[in-house]
Amino acid sequence: EAMAAARGTTVEELEERLEVAVAIGRLVTAEEVAAVVTFLASPKSIALSGDAVVASGGAHGSIHY
Repeated sequence: EAMAAARGTTVEELEERLEVAVAIGRLVTAEEVAAVVTFLASPKSIALSGDAVVASGGAHGSIHY
């Protein structure tokens, strides 16, 4: 809400603008981020060491929620 207010727009309009910038065409859900975190905390992630994993849906730059 604060981000939308700072830009003089509504939350809905801001979300629509952000979705256009994401390769999958929508914002990533909390459940999808949780699935990545669950994987990273599991033994299945043993091959990863010191890597940065970005769960952004292909967004360029950062989207802070």
